[in-house]
Amino acid sequence: MKWWLIIFQEPMKSLDNDGVAAHSHSGLKTIFHKNYIKNKIFEEKLGEILNRLMNQRDDADYKVKVRFTEEQIRPNIDEAIKFIATIKEKIEHSKIQ
Repeated sequence: MKWWLIIFQEPMKSLDNDGVAAHSHSGLKTIFHKNYIKNKIFEEKLGEILNRLMNQRDDADYKVKVRFTEEQIRPNIDEAIKFIATIKEKIEHSKIQ
């Protein structure tokens, strides 16, 4: 699931842009929810996408018998694109101000 690296990088950029650092995947998830979802900077749906993708990434990396089919992964692509675009938009908007 190399696409996970892209998903991981975008919220990290947003946190970096705001002067916040996460040092692990779980830290990223916690800080992202605390700083952006709870404060309504991003919709709750974005947090749900991040959670699901992180869980699937963990399953793929750490559970030996877990295999994802193309049908299971394909919907993630559209959500990943939306996720990345939303965060990039926030970063660009904050640079303008």
